[in-house]
Amino acid sequence: MTEKMFRDELAQHVGSDVEVSTNSVLVEGILKDVQKDLVTVIELVEDGSTTKNELEIEEINFVRLL
Repeated sequence: MTEKMFRDELAQHVGSDVEVSTNSVLVEGILKDVQKDLVTVIELVEDGSTTKNELEIEEINFVRLL
């Protein structure tokens, strides 16, 4: 799958619960935004606050829709 196809497919799921994996992190949260080089996932932290995670598209190994 080309990077553009991956971006386009991912953009269709903005607002969905996702799990995103890179070599260094595994983030579970709401897919907030898909841009040219970055994917933004909002993660709910145990104390009720949120964390904004911006991941480079080229570093993503897989995305799982939850």
